[in-house]
Amino acid sequence: MMGPQGISGTDGFELLDSAIANKDERDWTERIYHFFSAYGFDKQFPNDLAMPHARWLVSCLRGGGPRLCGLDADESPLKAIIKIEAGMIIQQETVFSEDEEGSTFFPWMGGRWEKAAICLLSILNKNSTVKQYLDEERGWLTIPSNLDIKDYIQVIPVIKYNQDKVMFAAGEVETEVETKGWPGGDFRLTLRAPVSSREDLESFGRIDLIQTTWISICQPISKWEKDPDKGIITIPSKRWTFASNKVNRYYVPNRGV
Repeated sequence: MMGPQGISGTDGFELLDSAIANKDERDWTERIYHFFSAYGFDKQFPNDLAMPHARWLVSCLRGGGPRLCGLDADESPLKAIIKIEAGMIIQQETVFSEDEEGSTFFPWMGGRWEKAAICLLSILNKNSTVKQYLDEERGWLTIPSNLDIKDYIQVIPVIKYNQDKVMFAAGEVETEVETKGWPGGDFRLTLRAPVSSREDLESFGRIDLIQTTWISICQPISKWEKDPDKGIITIPSKRWTFASNKVNRYYVPNRGV
């Protein structure tokens, strides 16, 4: 059960990993619940809703996206999540802390609602009725049975990799960071950003060795190429942004039941 403010980014990240990777071999209904919770919805998913929701997801994929903006009063969390990723939820639901400037929730999949739909269909595919239906759609729709969080998540926790100072080069700053608590092993990244003022530099310098900083990158970790010699991924400027607010807090809002 989440508190009135929501849950921490770390808890949300772990819940989403549990839902996607399913290392603990949980029942599909529990995985769906964890997926919902990672977006701020504290609601169970009845078995009899699996089929109509699978059809809805397939219709979105076939038709190019969900219809109607905003959340209806009785909107299911599954439909709301797709709308959140599609950028249709732009009201106060995205603000998790009104007393901290910049406290805005970044969709876990970077706005790629199709990725969220595939994840949800993969989980729903464990329902026998849904599986039969999706098998009939196999001619144009591929639903992976095994999911890897590296292929989907674009909001990630990082810490500074070492005590080296921020480096300057051609009007940009760069620093080396490491993902923190990443399933299957962490990754080293070089983050670059333009710097035009002291405020820019101070903002970039808030990444430290202990406290987690959350960033949103433009594509999942698995899509970036590593330097063949150093094994480091370089993320250019304008390809990432801070997800944490100015005091390095990142929370998933409580959107209710």
